[in-house]
Amino acid sequence: CRGCQECSVLEEPVMLFEAPHDYMTCESGAVMKTLALDKVTYDVIVGGIFNAIDQLPVECNITYCPQADVTGCILRLAGHDFMDYDPATGSGGSDGCIDLSHPDNSGLEACLVSGTEFGFDLHTVYKLFCTQVSLADFLVIAAEAAMSFTRELYLAEFPERGVMDFRSDFHFGRTTATSCPGSAQMLPHAEECSDVEKVFVNHLGLNWAEAAALMGVHSLGRAVPSNSGYDGWWSDPENSRRFNNNYYIAVLANG
Repeated sequence: CRGCQECSVLEEPVMLFEAPHDYMTCESGAVMKTLALDKVTYDVIVGGIFNAIDQLPVECNITYCPQADVTGCILRLAGHDFMDYDPATGSGGSDGCIDLSHPDNSGLEACLVSGTEFGFDLHTVYKLFCTQVSLADFLVIAAEAAMSFTRELYLAEFPERGVMDFRSDFHFGRTTATSCPGSAQMLPHAEECSDVEKVFVNHLGLNWAEAAALMGVHSLGRAVPSNSGYDGWWSDPENSRRFNNNYYIAVLANG
């Protein structure tokens, strides 16, 4: 440095932020808050997502299981969305906003729009309802559709097990957030067991039974090195495309 005054001025780092709203475009203008949603429309949205998942290959083995990867991506997306909920202020939560540029959210854009998840994307279905249903509500419905679809795969083999009725408990009216800086900081660290207590119990206000139930999102999908640095199925490939309790059985059996 030549001693000039300008050399002592450091440029502020450019912080990148990408939200689902930036990807999930709506030609006619997206509604930011759902004002009305009847059961028929809910079912049509779920049916559209069912059809998209159903078009994926059913092949499922240790290296290739599209239905598990896609449904796991959808559920992970919805889960990361609500992790920044602040009970004290009522802010954050399922507002359709996560920081897609953050490493902890790597790969989630694939099931939104890019079509890299075996040609699947949620955007195709969302565009049909974006003037009526907020992205925040849509992503919750998408997660419920993913669980319902994979539950049906399980019930096909065990029809005596219970059907899950998400529609009856669904409440619309979530407002889509276009920016949520710092939201990814609330995600629990993969290698810190204490983070389960910090995020789920202390911050979100869940009890331990509820925190354990929330871990059931790992019933679907797997860990991929390009996303998290980890590799492998939570239980086994076939059960990772079925919404059941095999994840918990695997935890107990495998330690």
